[in-house]
Amino acid sequence: MLGVVMERVIDLIKSSKSPLITTHHHPDGDGLGSQVALYSGLKQLGKRALAMNADAVPPKFKFLDPSYSIQCYRSPADVKGVDLVLVADTGDWRMLGSFAEPLQRIGCPVIFLDHHPPVQKASSAIHWVDVNCQATGELVFSLLSSLGVRLDPTMATAIYAAMITDASAFRFRGTTEGFHKTLGEILEINVDVENVYQHLYAQDSVAKVRLFGHVLREVELLEQQQVAVLTIPAALREEIGATIEDTHSFVEHLTLMKGVRVGVLFREDPGGLVKVSLRSVDVSVLALAEQFDGGGHPFAAGMLVPGTLDHVKRDVLNAVRQCLKDGANC
Repeated sequence: MLGVVMERVIDLIKSSKSPLITTHHHPDGDGLGSQVALYSGLKQLGKRALAMNADAVPPKFKFLDPSYSIQCYRSPADVKGVDLVLVADTGDWRMLGSFAEPLQRIGCPVIFLDHHPPVQKASSAIHWVDVNCQATGELVFSLLSSLGVRLDPTMATAIYAAMITDASAFRFRGTTEGFHKTLGEILEINVDVENVYQHLYAQDSVAKVRLFGHVLREVELLEQQQVAVLTIPAALREEIGATIEDTHSFVEHLTLMKGVRVGVLFREDPGGLVKVSLRSVDVSVLALAEQFDGGGHPFAAGMLVPGTLDHVKRDVLNAVRQCLKDGANC
């Protein structure tokens, strides 16, 4: 079945003249790396490609887009003439934020390229999903190869960054032999590994470090220290001057503590929403996230939940406790 979907994706791309490539709001390394590689590859094929998102590129990822090709959506005029939409690293319209409605109004074919288990499928869209891929960048590498695109250093660097950021130091079960073989092929195309590392992991702002230090001092250990919880109130983040993007890696530290099976991060976001990030060592948290209309992977999932910080914490932690009590997947 996947072969049929891939063939249709390739046919739509080949027949398009003005494709638009986008990714989810609050874009990360996998989404942006996949987007840049797709944009550059389709330009190589002679397409009038357009790269556009709901949100600006976070500073740490700007090196992936050296030609400043990625634009922010402002008005319907920005997407005039688009005949195909490719969405990287999500299969959920809701994850496109304010850009979702304008894209749906275009009326052209929409292709979601993703490696997360499907959460919400739009009947008129095509979903090419491969959950065996550790990152969407791995899927994009296969797609560009099938299209006959010859990767240049910009595309290779973008895919490399996409893959290593989602692999999280290669510690997840999905990091296969094939994943490493793909990285090996990419490294043959003049990728400056040290430069990528410096941009991704050695450019933390003072505000990020201060915020992390503050919330880490307040870490909660629950259920006989099987559950570790970090909480980031909006007022605290704004007082310190940290951005939402600054908080993305915080949850990864929770399951590094001995005995912790589930790590949960609660971040108070604008608009009465709370971002919840879940990480686990030995129980699947995907079903738990789906209870709150979220998604992700078995051991790394999340959701955006309406409500107050206190109420969302109460409801989610009750679900986590039930998960551990059942002794099975959340």
